[in-house]
Amino acid sequence: MTNGDAADSAPRPGLLLVEDEAALRVLLERVLERSGYGVTAVSHGEEALELFTVGPERFAAAVIDMTLPGMTGEAVVEHLRAVRPELAIVVTSGLAAGPRPSLSGERVTFLQKPFLPARLVEALQALLAAGTPAQSSSSTAS
Repeated sequence: MTNGDAADSAPRPGLLLVEDEAALRVLLERVLERSGYGVTAVSHGEEALELFTVGPERFAAAVIDMTLPGMTGEAVVEHLRAVRPELAIVVTSGLAAGPRPSLSGERVTFLQKPFLPARLVEALQALLAAGTPAQSSSSTAS
């Protein structure tokens, strides 16, 4: 099996990655590109919204950290969903509390940091294939 041959033969789903931690952003971008996604990675919510507004059809999904400088991840999610309600979104956070109820719903999945990059790939594949949320956080703790 050769890396890239299979991914090059099919269109690469566009992915918007919004993560302010540079090392994590670079790592996730590499993993996602190797998994067949065309990744546009940014560190600020405002930049993500500018790119999305120019070409929302370019993106099949978005991965958004909740804690961003300037604009919260929640505000980014709300803006993206206002333009494309069907957009698949993976919300990530290192905070102990899960996402607010306004971030739950169809085509939204939450991943608690730290997570293995493979879990992110699995969550995206599940969202894009099934069109329904794939709960990937540990929800057994009360």
